[in-house]
Amino acid sequence: MTRTCFCAILLVLYVPLFGQKNLAGIYSTNFPTYGMFGKIITLNCDSSTTLNFRGDLMNDTSHGVWTLKLKILTINFDTLVYPSQRYRTPLNFRIKRNRLYLISLVLSKTEYDKLMLDAEKSATESNENIKIPS
Repeated sequence: MTRTCFCAILLVLYVPLFGQKNLAGIYSTNFPTYGMFGKIITLNCDSSTTLNFRGDLMNDTSHGVWTLKLKILTINFDTLVYPSQRYRTPLNFRIKRNRLYLISLVLSKTEYDKLMLDAEKSATESNENIKIPS
């Protein structure tokens, strides 16, 4: 009996201490990019999200879903339902002290090569002499 009671008390104490915190809420940029562009991310309890980009006569809203894995928040945008939204590729954020920090984009070798080919093609089509860093 005491063993069962001890396990129940341990379970009651363990879940709130080490369980996943509720991330739902509204997150906004403290300092606008270039002094005018700001972002507001709304994370809903049902894993849906909206990202509002505003500034300089622009106000775009992108819709998607968010997932959490190992303190990395990933937002995947729904391009099928909303084909004309600003954000299309997933955004990754690191969570630290209830704040979101954007993780910079790291390209693989094949993605970099494809990007280089697209840039060179664009440069030849527009007759520009562009030097692309390695």
